[in-house]
Amino acid sequence: MKATWVLVSLCLALVVSCRVTSGIGNEVGQNKAMKEEARPSVASGDTTTDYCEDNGWYGDGECDEFCKEEDSDCAVTCAAIPVCQEDWIEVESCPQDVACVESSICGSTIYCMERLRRATVIESRHDTRQKTP
Repeated sequence: MKATWVLVSLCLALVVSCRVTSGIGNEVGQNKAMKEEARPSVASGDTTTDYCEDNGWYGDGECDEFCKEEDSDCAVTCAAIPVCQEDWIEVESCPQDVACVESSICGSTIYCMERLRRATVIESRHDTRQKTP
């Protein structure tokens, strides 16, 4: 009898758990559908309704670019800086006849060239300057 009671309790807990999870999924789906409906309204010129305020979408963890006011979720700051790969060095500008790689991130761009190429370019410029009378 005790084993039956435990089995019934476990089944009941499983059913309740599935219903709660299903409810959360429905809320997310409804919220997404509401956002999909709001987006074209704002794009077509509806400036009187603040859908994001009405539905609690400001600061909800998802960037809603169609909000009437700026959504804090869209204000992502980038603190990364570009770097050259191993055995490459950063140069101010790419020397003529040398293949460089452009590295960009967060709005910053640098130029990189192979360390060996840099030495060859500097040596050839130095040799040219010395041979000129």
